[in-house]
Amino acid sequence: MAIPNLVAYASGNRNTTSNPFPIGDQTLWALGTATNGVFTGQSEATFAIGSTVTAPTTSSMQGIVTDAGQIRIQFTSAGSPTIVGIGQMREIGGVPLMEMQMITGTSLLVTHWAYMAPYNPAVFTPPSPTQYVSADVTSPQWRWTAGTTW
Repeated sequence: MAIPNLVAYASGNRNTTSNPFPIGDQTLWALGTATNGVFTGQSEATFAIGSTVTAPTTSSMQGIVTDAGQIRIQFTSAGSPTIVGIGQMREIGGVPLMEMQMITGTSLLVTHWAYMAPYNPAVFTPPSPTQYVSADVTSPQWRWTAGTTW
């Protein structure tokens, strides 16, 4: 079974002209207590690039949610540049979600957006990043963009 919404995009760095291509993305967060909109936690990201699945990358998170629901999170990992994610709190079907966007990398740039949804790990096992549905299937109205240069 293919899992929707686990799509990220990768491309060469700003010195290349390679077109972006879809990759699988599974990022999990564990948040601690939030006080006055400030929170900390840990994240773990795994990517599927073709048939290769990367080793999980763990980062520490420091974030803030403003009164208006805007979010900024800094992800830090030893020996790596800081990643900044930005977003907005949303509520869909009564569930609070963090709608986030980020871009990271040096020689390979990876970008994605996602609704970060709460879950109970005792009840739900997140799918592997290899089970993503490509953008060609999830957004058939944009099928014409395949192979075009932007």
